[in-house]
Amino acid sequence: MKLAKILSVFMVSIILTSSLVSAFWPFDWFKSRYFSSDTPPHFSITSPSNNSILQEGSLLTIKWKKVNFPGKEAIGVSISRLNAGGNDVYSTSIARDLKSNSFRWRIPEGLNGIFRITVYTQGIGIIVSDSVLVNIR
Repeated sequence: MKLAKILSVFMVSIILTSSLVSAFWPFDWFKSRYFSSDTPPHFSITSPSNNSILQEGSLLTIKWKKVNFPGKEAIGVSISRLNAGGNDVYSTSIARDLKSNSFRWRIPEGLNGIFRITVYTQGIGIIVSDSVLVNIR
């Protein structure tokens, strides 16, 4: 008789607890603290801003934020020259295997026009990138 009472109390507590957990399951703070994120990894370039006007020969600091990366990825930075139609004419990597969230680059003398600066991942199995357009004069 005692065992039956203990089992019934146990079953009731399981039923009440499961409904309580499922009622609070949508709370993001709980989910983000104890479970992996549903948000895919992505970048946000914070500097330079889109459509910046830059001077050839000047020192440029390219900065970015990483969101939901596993922490073992290497970062690359490339620059692409664009034609009047906004299409890539040529592209070259200016940095590889970066571990920080910024890179300093001296803009070469004689380099001018519209360019796309792209920050991208290396070595995590997927390619994630962000880019900004700049005008170098």
